[in-house]
Amino acid sequence: MVDADVEHQNRCRTLRCQTLRCRTLRCRTLRCISAVQTITVGFNLNFLHPRIVVAFLLTWGIHASLPAQPPSTQPLASLPTADRLPAVAFKTYDKDQDGTLSPAEFRESQLKSKPGSATFSDLDRSGDGVLSPAEYSAASNQGDSNPDQESPLDDPFLRILQRAIEAMDESYDGWQYRPEETVDSTIFTINYNASISTDGQRRLDRGLILHADSDGNRKITRREAVRFLETQLGIRWVTGDLLRTEDGGVVDFANFLRSDVNKDGVLTKSEFVDTWWNSETDEQDFASFDVDHNGAVDLAEFANQAGPYLRKPVNLFEQADTNADQLLSQTELLEAVHRPRKHLVASNIRAFDDDGDQQLSLAEYRVSMLANFNYPWEMRPKDIDRDGLLSYKEFKFHARDLFQLQRRYYFHRLDRDGNKTLDSSEFDFEPYKLHSLYRVSVNGEHSEEIYRNEHFPIVSSPSISPDGNWVLFDASPPERSNLTQIMLMKPNGDDVRDVCKGQMPSWSGTGGRFVCCRYEQGASIWIMNTNGTVHKRIDDGWAAQWSPDGKTIAYTNDNSIRLYDVLSGEIRTVLAKGEHPYQYIYWNMCWSPDSRQLAFKGKTETHQEIGILSITGPSKVRKRFSTNESMGEDLAWSPDGKRLLFNMYSPSHSRELIFQLEVAANTRPRLVPEINTSMPWTSVCFSPDGKWMILASPN
Repeated sequence: MVDADVEHQNRCRTLRCQTLRCRTLRCRTLRCISAVQTITVGFNLNFLHPRIVVAFLLTWGIHASLPAQPPSTQPLASLPTADRLPAVAFKTYDKDQDGTLSPAEFRESQLKSKPGSATFSDLDRSGDGVLSPAEYSAASNQGDSNPDQESPLDDPFLRILQRAIEAMDESYDGWQYRPEETVDSTIFTINYNASISTDGQRRLDRGLILHADSDGNRKITRREAVRFLETQLGIRWVTGDLLRTEDGGVVDFANFLRSDVNKDGVLTKSEFVDTWWNSETDEQDFASFDVDHNGAVDLAEFANQAGPYLRKPVNLFEQADTNADQLLSQTELLEAVHRPRKHLVASNIRAFDDDGDQQLSLAEYRVSMLANFNYPWEMRPKDIDRDGLLSYKEFKFHARDLFQLQRRYYFHRLDRDGNKTLDSSEFDFEPYKLHSLYRVSVNGEHSEEIYRNEHFPIVSSPSISPDGNWVLFDASPPERSNLTQIMLMKPNGDDVRDVCKGQMPSWSGTGGRFVCCRYEQGASIWIMNTNGTVHKRIDDGWAAQWSPDGKTIAYTNDNSIRLYDVLSGEIRTVLAKGEHPYQYIYWNMCWSPDSRQLAFKGKTETHQEIGILSITGPSKVRKRFSTNESMGEDLAWSPDGKRLLFNMYSPSHSRELIFQLEVAANTRPRLVPEINTSMPWTSVCFSPDGKWMILASPN
């Protein structure tokens, strides 16, 4: 009978001959996991532990001649006996053979061998919730002095990074000894995406390619690969600026992103001082941060200052530990954590409490989301597919998919049952809400739900026909893709019809047609018939609104406002791009009842504003209202011409509500008293006679 080890080596040698990238299939690289499993179709290696799967999947596509054997390949028999015994014990207690010890497996090892003084948390120096062979071997030497022992102040994510780099080097068969070798950038990022996804699918992400291939030569050097891992773990930003320091400091990058309203990578004085979160600074502070005196604070200037922007988790832990027992209870954490992040406390205790005492030690706390300030965790993700679970795809906290490897790490820690989804006991996410349309009388006495659809749960932009007999609106699927449909129904919710693809419909003056925006031939403006057929394409643009007199269609194009003359077909720019202070003009403008003025929303560097544009005579904008609160989608001009209605976030109610502005006066907006404030509202429009409204609400 052939020796099993020899047979295994022969099998691996055969596999190596079947591919030009032979070193990626060597059994040493894959830690002697079955060679049959390692070459399954699609290269799905998700059976590996998440902390090493990334490095293994990056291996496909390395270009170079076969390397010399690196020193790390010495046989186990040549190692000192003191290092061999822990390795044997490790394999004994690694019941599921995943290359790590779970807390339960470690407890069994302590019961069946001489227990040491080190706890699981003490040995888990990476803070990833499992013990590697190296970490476990440290238990046998816990009584010896260790001059290389890392300080408690060392950042645990730097140790996680080092482990990831070592695993990557090993999976490239000792890449650190051949740094001149390169990897194809497309293959590198496709397999990286596959490794961090829960389904193992290989997806192309051009943004990731740009991040990984910094010089754009379509090849990844080892140095670039290491830098890429640093950015994906949130240790460094793509600009090269460090977000974590060796002594454990964490840059409050989440608030830097929030303050950088125009997304140009620097903070101007108004962004730095005026943003709502920043109550700890003033103009004098801005001058001290603006080291080069160029009128802007970049990330390096922001992060290099001591103070509220470079968080110290060790100090925060000590401040929160009010009973000085070196543990944080749920009560202590709830008291210490700022309100927007309090929903993280319960789930993080469950996910990072490795020793099961229902509290967090310093090591457990520092690797948790609660001590990580470079990601905006306060933005709770939504259960978009409404299945009552949060998938990894839904586990997002920012429009930009920041630090994907870090996000995958946290998802893995939170997923305690390992089923690749998070339920409400594992993480506090936001249930996806079905939007409904309501018909509400202006005096507030009558309100009824007239539309709700589970397949198209997002509804907005209602528009009532001039005779008051029909309502147009748009409805979107959960992911808000380009599949948005324009719907038509009667004001009581009867006779619902799917008209056509498009968004933001607006009735013509006679009601025979409507104008809308469509993603056909680019983002463009179309006049449509009510049966869904095309009448005419007008122009490139967005946010079209037909005037009440039926003569003009207003829309935006390249941050300007244009007018289309329905009779002549002529187009003129009434507010040019350089003639206003707005970085961009929002969708869903509205006409005054006499068709002589346009109300619109504009975005400045730090605020949102409502402006009123005169159409007749010289074009002139009158700023009516400015706020740093979030305003919603629609504006509605009352039929008597006196009021503008819009939705805006109300801090006192913690939801979006309908506010009204007196058009002629200079008063501040106030809540519409007739509209129920116990539920949020996102869209509004008036009936032509002014007696009732259609409103949208995410119930």
